[in-house]
Amino acid sequence: MLPQPSAAEGTLRAWETAFWGDWPMGSIAERRAWLDGAAPLGLDPAWLWGVGLPLAANLERQLQTHGFFVQGISGVQGAGKTTLAKRLRDLLALRGWRVLTLSLDDFYLPYAERRALRAQDPALIWRGPPGTHDVGLALAVLEGLRRGLPTTVPRFDKSLHHGQGDRLPGETVERVDGVLVEGWCWGYEPLAVFPEVWPAELREPAAQEFAQRCNRRLAAYLPLWDAGDRHWWWRPQNWRWSRAWRLAAEQQQRALGQPGLDDRACERFVEYFWQALHPELYWPILNQSGRWHRIVTLGRDRTPLFVSPPSPL
Repeated sequence: MLPQPSAAEGTLRAWETAFWGDWPMGSIAERRAWLDGAAPLGLDPAWLWGVGLPLAANLERQLQTHGFFVQGISGVQGAGKTTLAKRLRDLLALRGWRVLTLSLDDFYLPYAERRALRAQDPALIWRGPPGTHDVGLALAVLEGLRRGLPTTVPRFDKSLHHGQGDRLPGETVERVDGVLVEGWCWGYEPLAVFPEVWPAELREPAAQEFAQRCNRRLAAYLPLWDAGDRHWWWRPQNWRWSRAWRLAAEQQQRALGQPGLDDRACERFVEYFWQALHPELYWPILNQSGRWHRIVTLGRDRTPLFVSPPSPL
């Protein structure tokens, strides 16, 4: 739940202005009607009222005003971007909109190609960093969906090859009204120069060389970011929280009897992403980037605290 007005009236007003804006269904009564209609989804009413419905209303206004959209969502591991995208898809479906959810993960190179890539760069011990995705395929899929053509949408199954995962053909999609696509590095841009003093996770020369290679590979992703109509950055106040968030997710997987990383492997996994595109290096640039339509700041419990810029679209 968002802070109560008595604690943060300005924050609430900024949030509502940014995401409800001038939506024609902005009255309290009509918001409640949509809230009641969402009951079958089984979502927390406080989350729906304070977060889900404002975001869904913002997307509906985009559909009504501009038609088809590609909405990018960027966020660190464990920030909840995949869950957010699926919930927004379901909320918009209640209004008759057909929105497809995609992940940058769905466009990983096939397993055999990633093995070959690792042979060239042994530092690519896991999937995820720039260079492990098929950007050309992602662009082709988004373009086909935008044009309303029957489009085969790949899906990534991380359970294959003993957890290394592989890309599957997926399904053929005939037509959708919009696409929500999320990714941990969505919207990141290459650094022009690296600092003289490196973050702690990049003190070793080998780690610095890996970071520089990832930075060069990131340039190939810029056309993909440009293919998005709008972009949201789901940004925690402290980027280090992503380790605890991912740990909790993996522990929950194991508790359910499903495959999951042990705690130490999970920590190494998150640190690997920090080494690829370190937040201390990239976030200052992202904060100033004109690419974001909204930057949503998350608290320790992943609750959205405030949003910028606060003006309506």
